[in-house]
Amino acid sequence: MSVTFFVSGDSDAVDPPTLILTNNQARDLLHWLGLPFRELCGSMWAADLAERIRRVLHPEVVDVGDEGEPPVTLTHPSGGSDFFGGRPLGALAGWARQLLRITEKAGLGDVAWT
Repeated sequence: MSVTFFVSGDSDAVDPPTLILTNNQARDLLHWLGLPFRELCGSMWAADLAERIRRVLHPEVVDVGDEGEPPVTLTHPSGGSDFFGGRPLGALAGWARQLLRITEKAGLGDVAWT
C-alpha cells in the first residue's frame, strides 16, 4: 500500500507535484514532522505544513531522528537473500524537501495525503 501527498482542490499547476511513499515511509515522515501518523490520510494548510517542514529541515536539527533504518533480511536455505524495507540515512529530509515543493505549489490552499 502507498500514501500520496498532493495539492488538494483546484490548482493552476499543469503537472502538480506528488510524493508517493509506502505506508511505513509515510508514517515515519508524518511522525518526524510531528503530525498524527496513525491514520494515513489528512490535510493541512500548505503554509502551516511548510513552516513545520522548514523547522525540521533547519541545519541544527535536520539529522535528529533521520538516522535511517537497516532493511529486514530474509535468508533462504538455498543461500539467497531478500531485503525488505529499511531507510537510508537522510531519507526523511529528502522526502520533506519534496513535500515542501508541494506546499509551494499549493500556495494558499492545502496539501492532502491519502
